[in-house]
Amino acid sequence: MIATPDNVSAHVWEAMEITLTSSTDHENPYMNVDVWVDLEGPGLRRRVYGFWDGDRTYRVRLVAPRPGTWRWKSGSNCPDDGLTGLTGTFEACEWTDPEKQANPN
Repeated sequence: MIATPDNVSAHVWEAMEITLTSSTDHENPYMNVDVWVDLEGPGLRRRVYGFWDGDRTYRVRLVAPRPGTWRWKSGSNCPDDGLTGLTGTFEACEWTDPEKQANPN
């Protein structure tokens, strides 16, 4: 299950989180389960690793460094339908001048 809906939008360099829910319990998820998303967008392809967040929940945090359409596909070192082969997209847009003024960071 993905907590981040498909076709959402975010600003460039704004943190996004993809939540994956394992379809099974793993004996030692902290040590034995690696999760990631392969992220692809304008001029960039990267593998972004995630972490176990308790129970069957795994999270991958990422940012889009450029505006445009970004696609991701999840993967794992374990055969698990809740962690592997899931996909999504999101749009990244530039910050407007008023948004920059409201958030100087």
